[in-house]
Formats: sequence, C-alpha cells, structure tokens
Amino acid sequence: MNKVLVFQEVYLRYDNEYILENVTFEIYEKEVIGIIGPNGAGKTTLVKLILGLITPSFGKVILFGKNPVLSRSKVGYLAQFSTVNKDVPITCYEFVKLAYIDNYSRRVDKRVTEILEILDAYSFKDKLIYELSGGQLQRVLLARALVNDPEMLILDEPTNFIDEKAKQNFYEIIKSFKDQKTIIMVSHDLNMVTDFTDRVICLNRQIFSFCKIQDLNQNLDTIYGKMFKYILHKH
Repeated sequence: MNKVLVFQEVYLRYDNEYILENVTFEIYEKEVIGIIGPNGAGKTTLVKLILGLITPSFGKVILFGKNPVLSRSKVGYLAQFSTVNKDVPITCYEFVKLAYIDNYSRRVDKRVTEILEILDAYSFKDKLIYELSGGQLQRVLLARALVNDPEMLILDEPTNFIDEKAKQNFYEIIKSFKDQKTIIMVSHDLNMVTDFTDRVICLNRQIFSFCKIQDLNQNLDTIYGKMFKYILHKH
C-alpha cells in the first residue's frame, strides 16, 4: 500500500514548552486510524500539523508525498462541533456549497445535491444551520468535509454533543466510506475507536504506541497515567 502520511521525528514547541516530542509514524492508503489520549495530549495540534496549518519546530510532515500546504486539498476535515458558529443565517445547502473548491463550476450543484443525498441530509437542505438538531448538523458538517471527494478524511471528536442515536447513525455513515478513503479519527470514545479503526495512535505529547486494536489494552494505563482497564467487546 502507498504511504499517504509520514511524520519523521516531529517536535512542536510553544514558547519553551514542547507540545509534541519525537512523533514518528506512517499511515497507508485507505487505513482507518484512531488517535486517543487525555486532554492536553496534543491531538488537535497533530491534526493542525497534518493540515499544514502549523509547521513543526523540528522534523518533517509529508502528506501525499508533499508539504501538507500543497496537499491539503486532498483532505476533508470535520472540525470539533464546538468550533462551528451556528448563528450564521445560512441554509444547509449554501453552507455545503461554500466548501466546494470550484464554486463556479457547473458541477457544484450536482455534487452538493449528491453528497447531501448520500448522507441522508437532503430533506433538510433548506433549513438554516441554527434550526438543526445536533445529529443533523453533524451530517451537514460531514457533507462539507466530503463535498470535494477527498482522499483522506479527518474527524476531530466527531460525536461530541450529539445523542446516542445520532452517534450510532453517524458511525454507520462513516463506515460506508471505510474502503474508499483514508480516515483519521480523534476521539475519546473508546468503544467507537475499537469498533471502527484498524490501528490506534496512543498519544500524550509523544507516541506511546501505534498498534492494532487487539493490542490496545496494554497501552492505556501508560497513556492515561492511571489505572485504566478497557474490555474489547466482540460483536
């Protein structure tokens, strides 16, 4: 398989404090990767490095063989729910359309309609953003992330602030893309991480392990710094 993301001995320092230290890993095409760790572990910082929004203090990040700034058009990003301004007076359809790279293309309306239908969000396309339930808004945000048909999808705490039913529906939708895209998911939801991902990065400023799901248990005490037992459920 082709490497789509490479971190080579990456350090990131703010002022005199290292937020990330000696982070090295490789992710391959169409893998589904989970990133877990306590608050302040550097998970969102890691995502910003992937997207080229910040640069390492030391080391190298390679995205699709290039500097992330040159490759991030190949990435769809679903930001944390709390970062979305829900007061903007805009319809769901317009909100997704604005994310399309070639907004003046004849294809834009066809593509926006297509992705809303795939995500079962077309029925509320004319609703304003602030009128949506949490689950509906998350589908619209996912539509924005997918409207340009990216090769990689990054989900940053995608199920925070939505109820259990909406959470289950959301993951069923995401699972339908598993064999089509590389997916990176930052999450505190260990049940979903174990059900959904191929490998898991355990991060707390440095990578304590990058392992397959069945090897996750033995790393959790170290990553969270306390007694922590997780039972993998077989379905």
